[in-house]
Amino acid sequence: MSSTTERTAARGRAGGAPFQLMEQARAAYALGWLEDVMQSGRIPAGDLKRWTRRLPAMIQVNGFGQAVAFYYSRRQKWSAVEAVYDLLDGWLCAPDGYAQVTGSPVYPTDGHQGSRLLHGITRQPQQRYRHAQAESQALLRWAKKFVEALPRGDDEPSDPGSRQ
Repeated sequence: MSSTTERTAARGRAGGAPFQLMEQARAAYALGWLEDVMQSGRIPAGDLKRWTRRLPAMIQVNGFGQAVAFYYSRRQKWSAVEAVYDLLDGWLCAPDGYAQVTGSPVYPTDGHQGSRLLHGITRQPQQRYRHAQAESQALLRWAKKFVEALPRGDDEPSDPGSRQ
């Protein structure tokens, strides 16, 4: 992410909220997402941690589009995967995510129903694809930090350095 992007001031939330740096907006969005997911009570903390941790590496190794498509294909099977997919979809495509900060989403929906994110990935220019990938990685850094603060689940090792 360029230093110019990092210094970009957000317009703030409706109702006269103070201006925010882009990084603050990402952190606030990721925290709000985590609070909503945990309040629903339908996703075990261990599952959410596991699937949130995996996505950044998966993007790096397999590519942004492939990783997002994988999460999209698994969202019906695991609610934690659906939650992480929805985090990216909301930030990149919805009016209350990235668009609230910059004035327009990374991937405008253009009235498309269904998978807004996959639709944007497959139909927008490469420059937008690269921007979406960078934004996703930056947002996921915050999401990972916040999910790490969740209490340890019964299915997680007590030593964060140990593997199952």
